[in-house]
Amino acid sequence: MNLDLESLNLIDLSPTQYIILHFIAHNKNLNDIVFYKHDINMLVERGLLESRGGILFLTVDSSSLFSEVNYEESWNELRRTYPKKSGIRRLQNSLEKTKRRYLSMLKRGEAIHSEVIKAINIEKIERENALITRTWMADWKALSTYVNNKEWETFLEEDETEQEEDLDKI
Repeated sequence: MNLDLESLNLIDLSPTQYIILHFIAHNKNLNDIVFYKHDINMLVERGLLESRGGILFLTVDSSSLFSEVNYEESWNELRRTYPKKSGIRRLQNSLEKTKRRYLSMLKRGEAIHSEVIKAINIEKIERENALITRTWMADWKALSTYVNNKEWETFLEEDETEQEEDLDKI
């Protein structure tokens, strides 16, 4: 097993904690490795593990670490979802470089593909609403700019803020 320590650092996991999660994900016996009870407790506190009847299980948050990601399909879905043009201006330029950057971000955990697609769809809806209400919105950014600047974070933050405001009204 090869461990990318930089990636583990990004998600705030020690190598031992990752190996514990890996063993549980692949139904291996934890008695085959040496670890401290503290590591298990930290994983439970962070919501990455749960204990039911003395048996440890991965949570949804940690199981995504071990799911097979089809990066090529993620890239293709991004291209299908993102608009091709804004007026007469092409938005999908520098595709090879943008693809390398996007896949690199996915692999390092800097981007979550489902969140990116969700943000694009939110932006599409906001743009449709802006047309209806005749509200001005800046043009779509080129796909390369969208990826390089992580533009999806803007629309995800706006969506979270709106959800919080809706909860405050209740």
